[in-house]
Amino acid sequence: MDLRLPKKGWRTDLGVMAICALGLLVYFYTRPTPFLFWDTTVYERAVADLARGANPYRIDAGLPFVYHPLVLDVFAWLNRVIPLGVALIALYVASVGWFAFELALWLRADASRSGSGAARLVDRSPWLRGCASVMAAAAFGGVGVTSTISGNLTVFMHFALIAAFLRSGRRAGWMSKNMPLALLLVFSIIKPYFLVYLLVPLVTAWRGWRDLVRVGSVVVGFALSWWAVSRIDPVAYGEFMETLKYQVLDRGDLGYSFFSILVHLTLNDRLALAIHAVVSLSLLVLVTVAFAGEKPPPDRLGRVFFILYMVLTLTNPRMKEYDFFPGLVCFFIFLRATSKSAEWIILAGLCVSSIPLVVAGCTAAGLVLPGLYSAAKAWQIVGLSVATLAFAWTRVRPLGRRRACP
Repeated sequence: MDLRLPKKGWRTDLGVMAICALGLLVYFYTRPTPFLFWDTTVYERAVADLARGANPYRIDAGLPFVYHPLVLDVFAWLNRVIPLGVALIALYVASVGWFAFELALWLRADASRSGSGAARLVDRSPWLRGCASVMAAAAFGGVGVTSTISGNLTVFMHFALIAAFLRSGRRAGWMSKNMPLALLLVFSIIKPYFLVYLLVPLVTAWRGWRDLVRVGSVVVGFALSWWAVSRIDPVAYGEFMETLKYQVLDRGDLGYSFFSILVHLTLNDRLALAIHAVVSLSLLVLVTVAFAGEKPPPDRLGRVFFILYMVLTLTNPRMKEYDFFPGLVCFFIFLRATSKSAEWIILAGLCVSSIPLVVAGCTAAGLVLPGLYSAAKAWQIVGLSVATLAFAWTRVRPLGRRRACP
């Protein structure tokens, strides 16, 4: 499969960014003034409850705290050193800055491999390509804005993990190679589904059984940490599991995943989970087989990393907007690096995902369109499907033309 980077014009990138900026303006205009970082206040409330001897996992205070007791202990320790809200915002800024730095280096190196001579020096499209990809994901039905201003820890964990993977492909040192695994051990304690990203080094940089041992050690470390807390502090662990069950199962807080959609269609949790597993495994096998021939450069991860990260994100049975947004960023970067029609593919998905924004804008102007009203996440999933099918069509169509030629 040909993955050479086509020449991109800066006007197209600026056009995509302008359309995204317009969508974001509509998003902010049609919604009340947002309360920034509301999830951070949940973390602070749980720490305050712990300090005064109350149940930090109580469900009678709005959004419940649904993180592992180890995370709560770390938050409590951090709050004694520096106010927790300040510490978290500093970590958020650091993760986004690290991601932007590593992505800029990857885009520049990728453009240098595809460009030549003086044209490379004046071509700013790699930088615009990165900005356009991030803005498109942010404006994708507003999913990026919602996940970022919520202050949820997860979206910044994703950006830090992506940055660590990009660094591991760029640097050959022991620390760089093992940094993604160290982060995955920590992040999996916070959110167990992060374990699925252990497939990234196995698929993109398999070097033998030693890699399998390193990945296995992360799984063992995760299992031991959860088992130890369940034995050492069974009360806190039990309260945590009860609150998690209440939030996910009783309240149906399942997010954007295939599983969430299938539960509503089949009305059967087990059947929905089985179909979700089959679909996720099929997508993973398809991506692995389709791009198996791509040999990444020795100094960085190949482009297949970005589509693999998106597919692994889709395997999460409880994929929320703060998982969806970083995955979309990766998907759009992959599209811009591999398809000549990327801007039109992204715009097609953006148009569909923005239907709730159009409806909200019309409603604010006094025009009611009830036939188009639906949950925003439904339109975002449809928009992603449209973009994916359009990309698949651009890959399959040339093959059909070649076969038709005598």
